[in-house]
Amino acid sequence: TEALTSIPTTLWGPTGLPSKFSDVPYAPFSKSERIGRVADWAQPTQQSKQYKDRPQQAQSTGPFSFAHEDEDDDAFHVVENKPTQKPKQYKSNTQTHPQHRRNERKEHTHNKAKPTNRKWHESKTHLRVASVEIKPEWKLCDTISFSDLQKLNLEHTPVAVNLKDVGSVRYYDKTYDRGLKPARALKKMDTPAPAKTTTSDDPIIRDFSQKKEANVFATDSVLAALMAAPRSVLSWDIVITKVGDNIFLDKRDDSQFDLLTVGETAPEPPSEEKDVPNSAYSLALEATTINNAFSKQVLQPKSLNLGQKAPGAYRYRKFELDDDTVVICRCEVDGIIEGASPKDYQYVSIKALNEWETKNSLNWRKKLDSSRGGVLATEIRNNSYKFGKWGAMSILSGVEQIRLGYVSRVLNRTPTVNHEILDVQLFKAVDFATQMSLNIKNMWAILKYFVDAVREDEGTRFVILKNPVKPSLALYSVPPESFNDAASAASSNP
Repeated sequence: TEALTSIPTTLWGPTGLPSKFSDVPYAPFSKSERIGRVADWAQPTQQSKQYKDRPQQAQSTGPFSFAHEDEDDDAFHVVENKPTQKPKQYKSNTQTHPQHRRNERKEHTHNKAKPTNRKWHESKTHLRVASVEIKPEWKLCDTISFSDLQKLNLEHTPVAVNLKDVGSVRYYDKTYDRGLKPARALKKMDTPAPAKTTTSDDPIIRDFSQKKEANVFATDSVLAALMAAPRSVLSWDIVITKVGDNIFLDKRDDSQFDLLTVGETAPEPPSEEKDVPNSAYSLALEATTINNAFSKQVLQPKSLNLGQKAPGAYRYRKFELDDDTVVICRCEVDGIIEGASPKDYQYVSIKALNEWETKNSLNWRKKLDSSRGGVLATEIRNNSYKFGKWGAMSILSGVEQIRLGYVSRVLNRTPTVNHEILDVQLFKAVDFATQMSLNIKNMWAILKYFVDAVREDEGTRFVILKNPVKPSLALYSVPPESFNDAASAASSNP
């Protein structure tokens, strides 16, 4: 009874912390935690390895770990059980050192592997050059990147007005639309295709400029190259001549402007060195020859006379961009498709794609029947600029249909000797432009941008140059006597 009466009535348990327990760490826990062990002797060792480089306070985060003094660390030593390797002794200095032999084997293997990567190496490291030499006296007027070009937009889409059709055009042979089994041989042209007259040399354009029908004059190929410029990779150039209020866009006579590029936008484009097989230049010559031969072979002998005699079939069309800018464009058509009546016909544009062997190319002879869409998608990816120009030219000329031929080398072995037509695909011009993702308002806005830049400058002769390395266009003001052929022809137009 005396013991019970001596216990305080307000407290229960120890009233203070005994001195022997003052250095023992205390880890709080909640009732929801499961206690599976009282002491963990392995955890501090694992944490010391994981957080070896961290301060001591960062290591003392576990419930059973605590900060310790560094005094005992001096007495701790790590015993390494890894056996030491004795250096190798070589008997004679006259023998080749093993390290030298390894280096020789590596060098031999490296040199042996070089030919397999030669095409990739050359195509990646070859330095592209400008299509025309930039002279010191040229003045840089403006530079615009492709990203900025793609942001341009015209307020409205210009409506085409047909002014004049000249030349004669042949009818398309519809038998090529009914399947080509077996493949038909591509006939060689007896005479090379005539050179296309540039803008300033066209007598009909001169007549229009004298009559003040417009103030900007160009051909469809020149306008298409500028309108589809953001897709281009290789360098090209356009000459602009300002005569009074008139502006003429020309190609240089000694340029490769009319050559059709092959694999320009491919992940692994062809080499730009002319001496190697399947170079970019040789493929461009082959593609241009095939395109000219194919566009003539698929036509019937029957023709339709459009009017004034001309070296081809041309349509002169006018586009009004705004009150100050009116464009006349000479557009080429390749053929017509006969309708129910002689007056019921449609203009058609005829183009050709050529197959050449690459590491990742599809076999057209096997894939065209089962996956023609896949073949076309690959060609569009590898030749985006060429397809963009074809789409822009079809819009400018106002053709209703497009025929796209697939031409391959015979046995895929002879580069420029024999070819076969494997298939012909039909497109509506509107659908073709949609599939190419062409923005018509942006195309005309690009032209308007450079026309305004030329008008604001005091010069009379200019060059639009695609940068050979960067995705951008540069406008240079050049001396009036530059490119005398285009200069003399344009200056004769009042």
